[in-house]
Amino acid sequence: MNFFYIIITLFSLTLFSCSDSPSNIKGHEFSNKIWKEKEKINFDVNIPDTNSRHDITFYLRTTTDYKYRNLWINMYTKGPSGKENKFPFEIITTNKDGSWIGEKTGSIVEHKKELLKNVKFSLKGKYVFSFEQASDKGDLKNVIDATLVVENSKK
Repeated sequence: MNFFYIIITLFSLTLFSCSDSPSNIKGHEFSNKIWKEKEKINFDVNIPDTNSRHDITFYLRTTTDYKYRNLWINMYTKGPSGKENKFPFEIITTNKDGSWIGEKTGSIVEHKKELLKNVKFSLKGKYVFSFEQASDKGDLKNVIDATLVVENSKK
């Protein structure tokens, strides 16, 4: 991991640590900036109680060389009961005119997708959130990393 990625990671952790609600922040860096067609990334999150409500947000960073206007992703959730659910979602990366959607810094664009707001988990324990890209283009180049944030709802 080069110095730039270390600085971005430390900045992100500092930003999230300013929140007054406990957070689970999990990240995955793609090897050679390629999200392979069959690659599934997993994030384990511990939910300690069933009274709190949570917001779940997915962040994806690409370079400005990412050549598609969107990215389809399948999210799988598996709770302590072992039951698995699948939810497809889309991240739109550019407007029709080609301008980037998301926070652009230099040659990096961060795309944010709010997946669930104010959700209450029915069981305490370990939840696994898995993500796979669902593109019909094969391996996706210029995808840097993905981050999942599960935090207490502010409402």
